Amino acid sequence: MVRLDDWSCKLNGDCVLRGRVYGHPDIEDGTIIETDPVKSMKGRTIETEKEMFRLGRIDPKYRRWLRCHRPRWDWRNPLPEKES
Repeated sequence: MVRLDDWSCKLNGDCVLRGRVYGHPDIEDGTIIETDPVKSMKGRTIETEKEMFRLGRIDPKYRRWLRCHRPRWDWRNPLPEKES
């Protein structure tokens, strides 16, 4: 499965992930990408319309932001819920 390291989530209605991709058949390891919007998540495995990713290391700056703004953040289910 393709791994996404140093990732962060950009919420604008949908969650789009940005990070360094590893193990993708068409993209060089370490390339920074943005995913399609996340359709589903089960633990640290996320699915977009086109692909599945396993979440690796979180971006340290994003982790600090989460600790400050989302105190109940759970590393086992790391993506934030959509805000209402």
